[in-house]
Amino acid sequence: MYFWNTKALSEDIKNSKLTDNDWKNYYLAGSIFLTLSIYIIALSPRESITPVRRGNIDDWSSYFWRQCYF
Repeated sequence: MYFWNTKALSEDIKNSKLTDNDWKNYYLAGSIFLTLSIYIIALSPRESITPVRRGNIDDWSSYFWRQCYF
């Protein structure tokens, strides 16, 4: 299994060299990773987020566009 060597993995997928057992292992590893990620996010404490005022976004975006186009 190639977890970090994605170039070799993409070549094997293009050339149809992966066996059904390899596909099963990738599916299981991905499912376990996704499930653990969801549980870790659910267990993390919530933080209060202060909303950004609309004026600040407008000021930033107008500054950005002025820098890009003028």
